[in-house]
Amino acid sequence: MDWADFAAQLPAPHTILIEAYAGTSAYGPAFATPVSVTPCLVDHKWRRVRVSTQDAAGAEVISSTTVYCPPGTVAPPLSRVTLPSGDVAKVLDAAVHDAAGLPIPDHVELMLE
Repeated sequence: MDWADFAAQLPAPHTILIEAYAGTSAYGPAFATPVSVTPCLVDHKWRRVRVSTQDAAGAEVISSTTVYCPPGTVAPPLSRVTLPSGDVAKVLDAAVHDAAGLPIPDHVELMLE
């Protein structure tokens, strides 16, 4: 099953807007041009996420929303995501999932604040 087959089974796929974090500038955080990503699946569920920090320990934070996106989606931590509701959230972490032959689609998982 690929992402298109999976998304075709969704009753109403979501569209999100991603402004990829591009580092800092003299005026604060810099972001790439907004990119519309569809079809996605937005899941509003609280869960703990371990994020990278400057030290080896990392930090445990709470993610309120997870977005499952098509393969190739680019959204590094600190990127801004505009959800279908209009809410804007920051990417805490992103994971690329390769199905490795299993009957699930390759996809990118975004954990949002």
